[in-house]
Amino acid sequence: MSLAERADGFFGITARGSTPVREVRAGIVTFLAMSYIMVVNPTMLGDAGMNVSHVFTATVLSAAVATLVMALYARYPIAQGPGMGINAFFTYTIVLAMGYTWEQALAATFVAGVLFFILSVGKIRRAMIMAIPSDLRLSIAAGIGCFLLIVGLNGSHIIVASSSTLVTLGNLTDPAVALAIFGIFLTVVLYLKKITGSIFIGMIVTAALGMIIGVIDVPSELFAVPEMPDVGAFLTGLETVPWDLSFIVIIFSMLLVDFFDSTGTIMSVGQKAGLLEPDGDLKEGNKPFVSDAVGTICGAVLGVSSVTSYAESTTGIAAGGRTGLMALTVAGLFLVSLFLWPVLSVVSYPCTVAALVIVAVIMMTTLKDLHWQDPVAALTAVGTIAFMMLTYSITDGMGFGLLFYTVGMLATGRCKKVSPVIYALTTVFIIYFAVTAVSF
Repeated sequence: MSLAERADGFFGITARGSTPVREVRAGIVTFLAMSYIMVVNPTMLGDAGMNVSHVFTATVLSAAVATLVMALYARYPIAQGPGMGINAFFTYTIVLAMGYTWEQALAATFVAGVLFFILSVGKIRRAMIMAIPSDLRLSIAAGIGCFLLIVGLNGSHIIVASSSTLVTLGNLTDPAVALAIFGIFLTVVLYLKKITGSIFIGMIVTAALGMIIGVIDVPSELFAVPEMPDVGAFLTGLETVPWDLSFIVIIFSMLLVDFFDSTGTIMSVGQKAGLLEPDGDLKEGNKPFVSDAVGTICGAVLGVSSVTSYAESTTGIAAGGRTGLMALTVAGLFLVSLFLWPVLSVVSYPCTVAALVIVAVIMMTTLKDLHWQDPVAALTAVGTIAFMMLTYSITDGMGFGLLFYTVGMLATGRCKKVSPVIYALTTVFIIYFAVTAVSF
């Protein structure tokens, strides 16, 4: 039996109506669509005090390993990498706002990954999905999108602090700010024209222009052996973290965000790839979710924020991908990219803000499915988004979103439609806010 025949039998390529060439092509398309994470993630986690070159290695390795698990265990056409939103939560909420060390944030990532794994291997996952109302899930996703937007605009100094109005427009005559604005509009045009890899292309072109005008340093070399990531740093976090209410809330917040993100992405990709059973559940059952959870645990061990399934996998599905061979291709391309750090290291906020803008747009589009005619749903969405942005905290935004939803349902006489899970989470956040207020 030839290698091609073995691959066909293992991945079920012919059975799913695809070909090896189509799967590899789809993998290349998917990699280009999500390759921006190799630059954006080290930049964001670098703000938490982590070594950016170490984070680059961890980002690429975790994406490769997690996607490899998805390819060989679940055999699904889904690529994985450190999640946008979770990395912002990691840096700007857990470390910068709440004062935990990045090692302790990695500890929270590891524990959340283990909990996600337990949910995935059992039947609790489906019950959890049913217990969390869709309007709340959509509100949190949109809120994170807006949070990423303000992080990017602030990081590139397009928006700056103001003593009178909180925030205001930055100095547009600053070459770095002008470069960032150019990058946004360039990337927007490429994205709207549906150019494959539009975000990554926009970053690279913006970086090249930045080198020409002297805003960005020219790399001294093109390739280099990758530096070792901070493997096992989460153990230091586990040893030093105070296991108080705030840290427990962080873990559950991280778990919920990862759970919502992964569930939505995997179900969406499964539907587009024709991998759903007649009852709406996934073929291969929990395998894709187990692969996702393993990816998160692996990422924490390597020294990076939560790894999750990427919605950009749908670009590969549109290109014909249907099997794990597509994911295997993505994993291979990530491994090759390990040696590109000298080139990618010069790409900073003026170049990456456009990626955050596009990701924010994609995440905000989930609100189209919100039940806007229900005032409780509308209140939940607006409250979640507003508090997430204005408190500069994903945790606080989620907490107030839960409060708005629960109080709204009680006020409209629908208390029996609120699940015990929501009541429990709301209670936890009430206690958390009370403890936080007393601590101040």
